[in-house]
Amino acid sequence: MEIVYCGGCGKVLREDEFTKGQARFLDNRPWCVECKPPDKSPIPSSTASIKKAGSSAKLPRINPGTTRREVPGISSNKPLFIGLGVAGGGLLLLGIFMASGSAPSAPPVLPDKPARSGSLPPSQNPASADAERLLKELEAVASLSPPDKILARCEEIRSRLRGTPLEKRFKEIEASALEQKKSRDQEGQFARESDAIRKLIDDDPRFAKADEALRRLRALKEIAGSRSGEVDRRLADYQKARQESPHEKHAGPFSTDDDGFIHNWLLLGVFPSDKDKGIDTDFLNGEAAHDPVDGLTVGKLKWSVYASTEAKVDFFKATPLGLKSPKDNVVAYAACLVQVPVQVAAEVRLGSDDGFALWVDGAPVGKVHKPRKLMTDEDRIAVALSPGVHRVLLKVEQHSRNFEFILRILGPDGQRVPQLRVWN
Repeated sequence: MEIVYCGGCGKVLREDEFTKGQARFLDNRPWCVECKPPDKSPIPSSTASIKKAGSSAKLPRINPGTTRREVPGISSNKPLFIGLGVAGGGLLLLGIFMASGSAPSAPPVLPDKPARSGSLPPSQNPASADAERLLKELEAVASLSPPDKILARCEEIRSRLRGTPLEKRFKEIEASALEQKKSRDQEGQFARESDAIRKLIDDDPRFAKADEALRRLRALKEIAGSRSGEVDRRLADYQKARQESPHEKHAGPFSTDDDGFIHNWLLLGVFPSDKDKGIDTDFLNGEAAHDPVDGLTVGKLKWSVYASTEAKVDFFKATPLGLKSPKDNVVAYAACLVQVPVQVAAEVRLGSDDGFALWVDGAPVGKVHKPRKLMTDEDRIAVALSPGVHRVLLKVEQHSRNFEFILRILGPDGQRVPQLRVWN
């Protein structure tokens, strides 16, 4: 539907208004019924007539949206000029709008560069720089210090990092330190209890406290962590040592003296050495396999315990043998058990008056058959001792005068074997 505007008042005129006679066209211009066409008389040339016409004529009201129309005279052209001005303004605004659309757009506002993990941009949190500095200091402490010091520092700066994006990293460092402290505490507890159990076992050679030792070894495994296999081995070794211990049949254990000499022995004798053949005669019906025990009889003789008051053993002074006077051309036996906790490349050092024969665990390891005087460490015999108990059997021959021997077992460095024990 075409819409036009009244040439007089600027009123909107629709097509049906022309059909109903409420508007009309005159000189090809639309007019409403309330307005009449302007007078077509020439415009007066004199100023007075212009003033008169201007003073007496009533100017029509102009609406800014009217279409272009030709109105004679100054009064009739005014609405046209206003309309053109409005149209020009509209075109100007349209030009500005179109120009702004084609002009380069302002650079988009980019989001701030993401901060490093755990940090907060200063624009969002004024305290972020201080918090980040504290966290860096804490990370440096955590890389070099023990857990107790790390946790102490965590306690000092906790409130200053609470509620910041760095708090998560702070808690990770604290949790790691707590885990380290727990592990160290367990290791310390393990070491203390392990030492206590070792002392209990060492002070109980006759296994009177075996039940307590086993119970504590099993409890030790619960805090052993990666060292549980070590505890299993200690349990197995302890039970094996208990089964193999000579405590049920032998007295002891005894220690050697400060120089490593053995004072506690089982003695048996004396036997005749006819024609100087006693050193080679087996009076035990199997010297290699013989297992001496206190009270064990061999013919009319029996094994008896003896503790010498000096480093050497003098058979003539040994009360169990009952030798009332020196005897020549005889032999006697001495025996003991030695126990070591670890493998030892040991050396048996002995001297005798006169000759000797020596067995360790039933194997002959040394022999001398000749008259001689007692001399300390005259013979040195290397013997490998595994952890456990080993049987030592010595036979000494007597030709004349003194009848004695002296014996000690040393380590490869010539020092006492640590924790070597003697049973008889």
